[in-house]
Amino acid sequence: MKTWKDIKLEALGLMFSRTDGGAVVALTSEDVADFANEMIDAANYALRDLATVVPIVRVLRLAQQGAGLKKYDLRDQAPDFMRLIDDRLAFEDGDRYESVDEYRLEGGAVIVLPGRESGAYLLSYEAYPEEVRADTPEGQIFSLAPEALDLVPVYMASRIYGEEDISLATHYLNQYHVRRSELAARGMPRGTGGGFATRTGWS
Repeated sequence: MKTWKDIKLEALGLMFSRTDGGAVVALTSEDVADFANEMIDAANYALRDLATVVPIVRVLRLAQQGAGLKKYDLRDQAPDFMRLIDDRLAFEDGDRYESVDEYRLEGGAVIVLPGRESGAYLLSYEAYPEEVRADTPEGQIFSLAPEALDLVPVYMASRIYGEEDISLATHYLNQYHVRRSELAARGMPRGTGGGFATRTGWS
């Protein structure tokens, strides 16, 4: 998997700034400081954008204890929560494992479930990728799929290199969008966005 350092060096390579006289340019070099300063914002945009077409899927477990309606803010339960995959809810209790239709989703992130005396709900959701910050270690790896991660330095170069060579920057941006569309076309099926379950009539 690519590290944060790998991604930055690839972006520099696309901007013809990765080597100088055959030696690899340090990311802290003054020669690439202007490019390096713009990398964080560009990388975060690409990571978030690509996570919408090549989702990072995780499972949240909500243990149950007691009857009555239960309300959970999924952003509190999972800080990386982006959206619920609403056709992949399940309940398990011992040897019992069953799909769940009886729930309500409010505002895209708050779920209301009927409480159970035991067991746990299992909620699949799409997650935000790791955020890049000024103190992100060079060895940071990302949960985004490798084929999507390959596009992050391409977007970074397209956004950063415009003042140097607008035609090349535009070429990179077009390349990014073409490949992004290809990834989106083969992406995983999504649910319909939640709302009220209809099979049981609960509301």
